[in-house]
Amino acid sequence: MPSARRPAGTGTDHLLIFSYDQLMHVIVAGDIAAGKSTATHNLSAELGLPEFPERPQSNPYISDFYNDPQRWALPSQLFFLVDEFDQQQTIRAARSGGVQDHSIYEVHEVFDAVLAEEGILSKNDYSLLDSVYTQFLSIASQPDAVAYLHAPPDELHKRIMERGRPYEADVSTHYIHSLSERRRRLFSGWDRCPVIEVDTSLTDLREPAQISQLAMQITVAVKSRA
Repeated sequence: MPSARRPAGTGTDHLLIFSYDQLMHVIVAGDIAAGKSTATHNLSAELGLPEFPERPQSNPYISDFYNDPQRWALPSQLFFLVDEFDQQQTIRAARSGGVQDHSIYEVHEVFDAVLAEEGILSKNDYSLLDSVYTQFLSIASQPDAVAYLHAPPDELHKRIMERGRPYEADVSTHYIHSLSERRRRLFSGWDRCPVIEVDTSLTDLREPAQISQLAMQITVAVKSRA
């Protein structure tokens, strides 16, 4: 069951009468293969908010990056950073809320950081990305809540292999663990908005009851912060 860092109501009777009447910006964050795409789609439907999916296939550098990370890390990460920023600005401009898969925060504070630690991004490349990120932070709208999805690295690796995306074929358990640890550190110190954690090895967000529970917890956390 999802766990909130802020008190949230529970119980089937509460779910039946709960009303989602707030136009929120919800970010679905989490590990590779943690179930973010499914959660984003289902939360969008449950909350009645527009869906903003992650678009890795739109990144023209993604296959090249997995084949030659050091050569293609900078343009690939810059693409993701700009793409996520554009989505956040679209949500802000539309004033209709939205459920966004991924965000500028994870692109830079998780992926860029790990790639720099591994020596895949040079110091100069990381510095450039950090400058762009800092500028985006000064402009970007803040989310109202984060649904943070995670699962054990071995389970994530199994799911990655099962879904069979060619550019992910060589993703290592070490890389998955490094990203997971960096993401855990990011959200353990997160103070921009409420964070609701979900271990997707224990919670199936394809199930209507589970997605309803998560939607309720997000809404209660946002309203209690207002």
